[in-house]
Formats: sequence, C-alpha cells, structure tokens
Amino acid sequence: MTSYELTEDDLNDDMDDEPPCVRAARNPNSAVISAILAHGTYLSSQIPAGMIPARRNSMLRGFSANTYVSGAIHGYYTSPLLEAVRASLPENVEVLLQAGADPNGIPLEYLDEYSVRFIRGRDPKYDTYSYVTCPPRSNVMPTESVVKPQISPLTHDEVLQRRTGFSRFWTESALPIISFRSKPARTALEEAARMGDIAVFDQVRAANPDETWWTAREIPSRLPSILTHSALSVSSPVHEAINSVKNDMVRHLLAVGYSPNILPLAAPTCCLPPHMTAVAFCHPPNIAAYDILALDPRTDLALRTPVYSVHVLHFATARLDTGLMEHLCKHPVTPLSTAGCTDLGHTLLHIASLPLTDFHINLFSRKIFESIHDVRTLDTKSWVPIDLSRRNPANRGILVSRNDEAPLPRVRNAEDELDERKQEEMILWLLESGTQDLAAQDVYGNTPLHYLTSAMWVNEKLIKVLREKEGGDIVWKEIRNERGHSPEELFQDGLAVEVEQWKAFWTEYQ
Repeated sequence: MTSYELTEDDLNDDMDDEPPCVRAARNPNSAVISAILAHGTYLSSQIPAGMIPARRNSMLRGFSANTYVSGAIHGYYTSPLLEAVRASLPENVEVLLQAGADPNGIPLEYLDEYSVRFIRGRDPKYDTYSYVTCPPRSNVMPTESVVKPQISPLTHDEVLQRRTGFSRFWTESALPIISFRSKPARTALEEAARMGDIAVFDQVRAANPDETWWTAREIPSRLPSILTHSALSVSSPVHEAINSVKNDMVRHLLAVGYSPNILPLAAPTCCLPPHMTAVAFCHPPNIAAYDILALDPRTDLALRTPVYSVHVLHFATARLDTGLMEHLCKHPVTPLSTAGCTDLGHTLLHIASLPLTDFHINLFSRKIFESIHDVRTLDTKSWVPIDLSRRNPANRGILVSRNDEAPLPRVRNAEDELDERKQEEMILWLLESGTQDLAAQDVYGNTPLHYLTSAMWVNEKLIKVLREKEGGDIVWKEIRNERGHSPEELFQDGLAVEVEQWKAFWTEYQ
C-alpha cells in the first residue's frame, strides 16, 4: 500500500457527524483511512497518561476505527465500517477490521435506543423524538403502559385507540419512526446485504459479527433474555436484500444458513417475515425473491405477523393485483382459503374493500366518520392521517401549513380512478372464488359493504352487483356495525352531507 500524506481537510475534526475516519472510510484510496488510523495511534501516544478519560476519548474520536455517529442526534447512523461497506470498498473494510473495528458496525446501545421507538405501548412522545435520544429499553419496558408480553394478541386498549382515527390495517395507529428524521439503524451485515455486495458481506461475516437471531433454526416467539445486535435489529440482511431487489444476495444468504423465516420481533407491530416483505414493501412486489423463498423447504409461507395475524394473501389483496394473487395461490400452502381473518377480523374481502387512505373516505358524514377506522395503504414512507383538528378555525394560528388549508375533498385524479377499477376487479375475483363471505363482520362490526359505501366516490355500479349476490341485499339493509349503522344508512348519510372544511364531530372521537 502506498503512503499518503494527510491534508488539512483530511484532519479537520470540527464536524461531529462527519469525523475524519468516517470521511476517509468512503474514500476509494485505502491509503487515506490507513493514514487517518495511524494518525490516531500517534495522537494516542502523545496524550499525557493522566488526562481525564472523557477528554482523551474526545481527542481521539475522529481518528478511531470505532467511531460512531448516532441517528437519534445527527439524523443518520454511521461508522467508518458502515461507510466502507456502503461504498463497497473491500480494501477499506479490511483496513478497518484489522484495526479492530467492531464487525457489527454499530453499538448495541444505538440499536437498543432505536428499538424503543417500536415498543408496543411506548410513550407517544417518543414518536416525536428527532435529534434527541429515547431512554434505554431497560427503563421503558417496565412502565405500566407497555404491553407485556410484546408478542401477544391485540389488547382492548389498542383496538380502542384505533377508533380515534385512521390506521393501516396491518399495523398500529402510530406507525413507528414515520416522523423520525433519521435513516434506519442498521448493522454492517444488513448494509452489505442491502448493497448486494456478496464479497463484502462475506468479508464482514468472517470477522464474526453477531448473526445468531438471523440464523436460528426455530421461529422464535419472543426476544431472547440477552439482547444481541441481531435480536435488537428491526430488520435483517434477508429483509434488506429483498427490499433493495438484490436477489443474488437473497440466494447467498439462504445458502450460508440464514433463516427464510426471520421475524424482527424488536418491531412487534410491523414485523413481517421475508416472504411478506417481498409482497408488501417492494414496489412493485419482488416476485423473484418470493419465489426464491418459496422454493426453500425451510420457508413457512403460512406464517402470519405476530400481533395483527396478517397473512401474505392479505398484503397481496391490498395491492388489488389479481395476477399477483393467482401467482401466490398456486402454491399448495397458500390457497385463498388459508388466509382467514386478521386479528382485527379483516377477511380478504374486507381488505379489498377498504379505502386506500383517509382522503378516500367521506369524512363529511358523521355516521361514516365514526364507523371507519382502517385503510388499505401499504405506504410506510409518507402517508399520515389528515390532522383534522388543525382545520378548526378556532385553532388557527400563525403556524398554518398548506395542508391545513387544502380544500377537502381533494380533486379525484387518474390514480384514484385506476384504484377504483382494480378494487372492483379484486372484489369480484374474490367473490367468484367462493371463499369469501359478504356478510362477514370485523372487530368494528363492519362488512365489506360498509367500507364500500363509505368511500368519497362510491362505486354504485359495484354496489348494485354486490346487492344482487345471494344474501347481498340483506347485508345492505340489515347488518349493522357497532355504531348501529347498516351499509344502506352509511350510503344515504354520505349522499346527504354538506361539504364543509370544518366539522365539529371530527374531534369528538379523539
């Protein structure tokens, strides 16, 4: 390796979120990171033995192989090893590992703090924490509001909370970290898998980072008593490879012993096994990865999410893609009849009938507003419910956003029209299968017809077809939800409403 003379810019240690070693780790010239680490060794030899440890560590931080940047404070999690892995620089990875870099790439306490944001029953204020750390997991878990055990059916309070707003059908009302202004906390193995760099992945893996949770043969039902990096991660190398469509990496991971059934239980309410991730979180679905997993004899395609009991066919239904459904149903383990209900009582037909988001609900009808609580979207990046309380003229202050003043309902667009056509196709396809019950009621007492009649733009042609089905008109007129409303009553109330930009009842249920 050629020598390198460090420049003033190389040595600049004024930025806490961009220390010299982090910058050098992503430099293609491996001599730079070697020189930075050597400079750290030199500095260490010059520091008086009696210096206060905190002061000593501060001076050496920027030149160490084990320097870390916290996303909770700076908006992204990184370290020299993570930077080298993300840049696919095997020589830099080797230099860092030889210098003693932790092959996990991130401190356990960072993963611990990050995982607190996913705890069931956590303090709601943690959802607003950006540029500030949450308390450690050991302090949060004993609190009274936390659900115990974390992996258990929905509680009465959790279902009650859903009645105060609009939630994704497959997870909790407040989707973890959607407001957290940081990139995810990931280990070096997860980053290497995300990049699809098999050589770098194997290089890091050879240094023996923790992977015990991801290679376990049995499907666990709870987190271990001793929490490791892999157990505390809310993702895994397999999930990361699938999400980034690095399917050769998926094959490699399975070949070296990674489980196809990994459950990141540190994120109990949004914990999906790999085959569901390929369908739910890849846009478009990563069917190649799904098929790779389906061919592995270890894969349990019948596995459901641990809290909401969602089946892979529920996620596929939410996409309104009959071709996808036909593909998944070809497997003998996943015929339509196996999907059943989620823990919220949603059948496949319920999910197909759900509004995509709250923009697609007739919010101006009191009866509809108090009846509908779940939406179909699989988006985890941007959708949050409309903050209707901010539309109250009495609450208007100087801090009014454009969203607060945007007129409702919004203008229907081509995507909405396409969604309606696909929804109709999926509903009729499901009914033709003979596996669905138009009269089935979910935890709120709603049938599929309750959801369809609550739409901002009701598909009256589809409603007519469904009413003509056997028992359809009885459902329409006689089956009432927990609020005492039939689909017909919701439809009539929706037709009669006056469109106003503020309704007092919008805040009555909060």
